[in-house]
Amino acid sequence: MLQKTLKKIPNLKELIKNKVITGASAGALVLAKYYYDQDHDQIFEGLNILNVKIITHYLSNGEYAATSGEDKLKQLETYKENLPVYTIPETEYVLVEN
Repeated sequence: MLQKTLKKIPNLKELIKNKVITGASAGALVLAKYYYDQDHDQIFEGLNILNVKIITHYLSNGEYAATSGEDKLKQLETYKENLPVYTIPETEYVLVEN
């Protein structure tokens, strides 16, 4: 839903250029070119704000434990083109400069 809403904003990429953007879970995923979504257990294309691949809840012990392991990371790493891959564990963050 977040991605569909953000897609409706004209010139989104230009509007957020040179700004600091934060995102947690889905908010981080939709910024990537590709992301692994645990809710659907598959890889999706994001908004391509960041030319990277992201998996959140990585190696989670909670709700996403079954769909956040190294096998899912391998799927994301080998998906389409070779891009930097960011793994974001629970309660942690990464800084991506675009």
